Amino acid sequence: MAEIKKKKKSDSTGSVPSQSNVVYPFLVKCSTHMPDEFWKSIVMNLALGKYPKCIYFSNYTIFSTTKKVQISYSIPLNRPEKEVAQEIYSFLLENTSLSSLDDNIKKKEMIALRKKNIIMSEKWSMIKKKNVRELIMINYVLREKKERKLSWDKSFELLSLIKLGFIYRLQASKDVEYSNGEIQSIKGIVFNPQLGCFENHKLKKRIERGDHEIVVEANNDDEEKTDEDGRKFLSDQWERYVALRLRLIR
Repeated sequence: MAEIKKKKKSDSTGSVPSQSNVVYPFLVKCSTHMPDEFWKSIVMNLALGKYPKCIYFSNYTIFSTTKKVQISYSIPLNRPEKEVAQEIYSFLLENTSLSSLDDNIKKKEMIALRKKNIIMSEKWSMIKKKNVRELIMINYVLREKKERKLSWDKSFELLSLIKLGFIYRLQASKDVEYSNGEIQSIKGIVFNPQLGCFENHKLKKRIERGDHEIVVEANNDDEEKTDEDGRKFLSDQWERYVALRLRLIR
């Protein structure tokens, strides 16, 4: 009885296409130098004249269709395959939506490292991103909550007090003592143990404990500040804004 031999399925990513199907033979050699199987299959398909939607490929020239301005890369056939493979990889990674699993992992690691470097900056003024600043503020508030045994309401009031201080420019970057990725203190915002709350001494206003009464002490300027059109400065609207925020909190 004749023995029936089963054909093994070839791996589509690892198999070399037949010479009759290859349109760009130079790219077959380049494919062996790609960083992983994903990119190897991309370049192997280019060798067959096939390409993904985000690019157009013709006559050894890759065109990116992802960006508004057309960007192209002409593959030099007189240079070593390894160098060209690296250039193809860099061009596709930077100018198209193509990326492998390894690329995505590296990208996330780089973002995390960049974020860590920003947080570990020596000065508060060096931290420009609003979401990173807010995260550090929240960490400061949580630390104070634990140390002072504040309620969640009081903790939220402290966060609001800090934000409003920056909004109304009562506090500036130079007022923030910052080190080791943490806010150590903010000049003008201090804890009053008798009232069990934080105060902003810069404008001499405080949020009273219990009934959330706004206490406004005398300023140095007797006249209300306005611009040329007679509009009030934001700092003169502080008590109204804080009162509104506290109503929303409650």
